[in-house]
Amino acid sequence: MDIRIEKTERAIRNAFLELRAAKPLEKITVKELCSLACINKSTFYSHYKDIYDLSDQLETDVVAS
Repeated sequence: MDIRIEKTERAIRNAFLELRAAKPLEKITVKELCSLACINKSTFYSHYKDIYDLSDQLETDVVAS
């Protein structure tokens, strides 16, 4: 996998986990996640459908590990 993709996905996941520790999933917006991860919304949507898709993929990764 391209190192840029790995860095972007890591930034998205770290930002999500930071926001998730502070507030419920329903209150997290793509805009604030992108701001925290220093990415554009289009970049987020090229990796995930929405916040719930991101949450589901993180959960699947944790269970698979």
